[in-house]
Amino acid sequence: MEFRNLTPFDSACYKMLDVDDQAFHVVAMKVVYSLQNGQCVIDESHYPSLCVQDEFTGEVNRSSIRYESDFAPYKPLCDVIVNAVAYVPGVEPVASFPVKVLMTDGSGHVLLDKTLVVQGEKTYRYHASKLEESELTPFLTLPIDYQYAFGGENKIYANSPYADALQDEDRLSEAALAEHPEENPPIAHTAFEDNIIGTGFAERWYVDAIKEGISFTAPRILDPEHPFTLDSFANQLKRKRNTPEYIPAGLGVVSRAAKTRRALAGTYDAEWLNHRHPYLPKDFDFAYWNGAPKDQQIPYPPNHMRIALTNLSGTCSWEIELPAHRAFVLLRMNNGAFIPVMLNIDTVIIEPEQNHVLLTHRIQLPTELDIRVIEARFEVNPEVPILTIKG
Repeated sequence: MEFRNLTPFDSACYKMLDVDDQAFHVVAMKVVYSLQNGQCVIDESHYPSLCVQDEFTGEVNRSSIRYESDFAPYKPLCDVIVNAVAYVPGVEPVASFPVKVLMTDGSGHVLLDKTLVVQGEKTYRYHASKLEESELTPFLTLPIDYQYAFGGENKIYANSPYADALQDEDRLSEAALAEHPEENPPIAHTAFEDNIIGTGFAERWYVDAIKEGISFTAPRILDPEHPFTLDSFANQLKRKRNTPEYIPAGLGVVSRAAKTRRALAGTYDAEWLNHRHPYLPKDFDFAYWNGAPKDQQIPYPPNHMRIALTNLSGTCSWEIELPAHRAFVLLRMNNGAFIPVMLNIDTVIIEPEQNHVLLTHRIQLPTELDIRVIEARFEVNPEVPILTIKG
């Protein structure tokens, strides 16, 4: 089987196996639309490549993911990712304000409507055995980054002045110390596994060891329906983290290392090792490949859609209307037939700072189909058929 890319965009064809070990050809195509002088255009001076590995905003595995690899085999839903900075409406610093993402189709039907609240710095502190919170500090801008959402980790090292205050049950076991990724590991360590880079996470053992004077930075990105409060901070010390305010609030990629996401990857135990390796476990869920927050995973959207952001750009309001262009493949079969197949949009990355939107189109084709050639194609005229047979 031959693959031909007849578009100016970066496209690739690769193979995947499902949980039943059925093989598929996967075709992925990366398209970028730029906002220039208020118009949505394909920037012919820049065709981005498919992302071959996860790209972080800072240190690998210790910062947020800006782009996840485009070489996913299959996404059951479309990921909508927003890499943006929150900007105060107006010119004066404020304590908090909302940001919003709205996506609609060409007819105005809502595809995604999400609002978050961003706030200034605030700390929680124990003073005279009483938990107190500071006033919010007014601010102008804040990156929408998971380092400002709920999460984090608690560590105490052997040379810490608080090491002697640890109880034996709080210390890492010899086995845990041997497996710890740090060269000189802490002697006590727990983390919020859905967002280890976040802020506001606290464990009772850590608070008890440090006691007076300990302070924690509150999350600055919140779900307005389930805000993180002083009570939220106090309740987590009782290990009550099963309510929505503890879900990290954000608009970007959720790490594959996050506990809720990696749970979708299936079971890798002795049964798998002895009977399935190197194939996928039978309980693998392809939703694992969807990296957006749950409320930003939507059914595959139409090509024609509108995106409006509020307080997520320097102009406060940012809007773009994507045209009804069509990405598809033409299958040239060994029996002489021609079969056009539309690609699904399964990743939308909105970046107002760069004034563009990145789309990843994808399709899966069973390898058992008698295909001679797969041609990646792109049609910019929504009025013409994608395939015309000339007599």
